[in-house]
Amino acid sequence: MILSCVLCDQLNAQLVTRQHEWNVFSVSGMTSLAESSYINNPALLGNIDSNCTAAQFTPSRFGMKELTAMQGSSFHKLTGFMRAGVVVNSLGGELYNELSASALTSFQLSQEATAGVTVQYSRVGIKEYPSQSLLSVHAGFTLQLSPYVTSGVVFNNINRAALTGGEQTTPQHMQIGFGAKATDDLFFDASAIITLNRTTGLRVACLYNVVSELSLRVAASSESRSMEAGLHIKPFASLGILAETHYHEVLGITYTGGVRYLW
Repeated sequence: MILSCVLCDQLNAQLVTRQHEWNVFSVSGMTSLAESSYINNPALLGNIDSNCTAAQFTPSRFGMKELTAMQGSSFHKLTGFMRAGVVVNSLGGELYNELSASALTSFQLSQEATAGVTVQYSRVGIKEYPSQSLLSVHAGFTLQLSPYVTSGVVFNNINRAALTGGEQTTPQHMQIGFGAKATDDLFFDASAIITLNRTTGLRVACLYNVVSELSLRVAASSESRSMEAGLHIKPFASLGILAETHYHEVLGITYTGGVRYLW
């Protein structure tokens, strides 16, 4: 009941399960563990060279059994300069549930620059309350400044969408950052996240390819006071296994596991 009241209060202002608020993702793509994180910046789809299908499962968010999360994604190389994908996310249980479906595409503008757009439909339901929905548009951009440095920017909710029945638009977020390649196996990422008219923060991350079959990643965010660590194991060239741990200063620890298959 307490969770229901809290979520109801939040619902008129924003979706409380925004992926970009919970996870410390790489806006430049330099420290991304797997392709499934590309939903956060659609321009990163330009990095894929093969078709990819992936699934992730989070048993509970921050120790709340009502917040079980699942994600399924499929990305495709359409032409030499265009990529497209779909991602479906579900979160919650009997008391609270959220379902979102996203269609995203990227266009290579030049050898160094790529732009991307995501259209996302989300529906939120709370027991004994009417369901509400949101149709939002997100845009992203990456620019390779040198063989060792890539910049990225993403702007969420550029259409200033509001939940059905709500008077306030959901918050607009902008994240801009840079990724650096220190060696062939070590990468760093730093970015600033801005919630327009509200808060700003700093995010940093590091990716290390221990061997070709194992990658490690750590990241932290001052804006959400959170940290995360993950590993990506590739027993075969086409198969990857992902495991991540996310820690939030107030909400606690979340564990996520997933697989991806290139074809």
